Order: sequence, then structure tokens, then C-alpha cells
Amino acid sequence: MNYSTVTSPAWANAENTIIDAIVSFDALGEIPFSASQNDNEEHSKEIFARCVAGEFGEVAPYVAPVPTQTQLISTVTVAIQARLDNFARERGYDGILSACTYANSSVNKFRVEGQCCVDLRDATWAAAYSLLDDVESGARTIPTLDDIAQELPALEWTA
Repeated sequence: MNYSTVTSPAWANAENTIIDAIVSFDALGEIPFSASQNDNEEHSKEIFARCVAGEFGEVAPYVAPVPTQTQLISTVTVAIQARLDNFARERGYDGILSACTYANSSVNKFRVEGQCCVDLRDATWAAAYSLLDDVESGARTIPTLDDIAQELPALEWTA
């Protein structure tokens, strides 16, 4: 495929195996294009090689996409749930939900552990939702998972 110009070359991945650019093709006009040395199409291999050689200017470094707020919140909620589930598994429960079902057990040990899990689950999610509300309202930026763990209640067995 014939092309006349290539502009704005930039690495499209962290491995530097794909270059995104704007290419003006004779038949298609100016379009976004991804070129790779491993492509089946010769024009793609050629554009990649010429970009790497600097014929169209310096190839801009790869910039990882910034996750959306929705994606970040989803990541945080999954991590918090995993934290709670892993805590309950320390005592052999399937997860926090399973442990919480024992809060009404007739066996004292299970009842105490179940109530501990109910209390920790409630306190954890109350703190987490407060934090997430602050993020969604713009009152704060989303903290790292390590920062969040520091802000949540400590997970400790009461019995």
C-alpha cells in the first residue's frame, strides 16, 4: 500500500514492538496506523523500520493509559473484598461471607468468630465507602492500595 507521509510516531506498547503514527495513504487519506516489524503487511514493516531509523522524527516514548476512575474504584473494591476473604480464610472459612453466617451459631467459638467477621466487614466497608465517596466527589485523589490498607480497620481476631 502506498503512503506519502508519516507523522507523530510513538511507541504503542512498553515492549517497543509497535509504533502508532498518523499515515497518509494514497487510497485512504490520513489515518491513525499501527506499524510493527512482525506484521504480515510489508508496508507496516517498512513504516516501523523507517520510524525506528528516525526518518519521521524521534519516536515518542510509550505512555501507559491512565485508568478511569471507575476502573480504579473497581480495582480498590476487589482488593478490599480479597483482604476480607483472606482474613476469614485464616480460620478455615471459605471467605468473609461464610464466616459472617456463623454469627448466630450455637457453637460459641464459631459465634464469636462470626461476629468478629461481621463487625470487621461492616467497619471495613463503612470506611471504604467513605473513602470512595471522597474520591468520587473530587475531595481527594484515589489512594494507592497500600494507602487504603492503612486507612481501613486492622483485621484482628477478637477470639
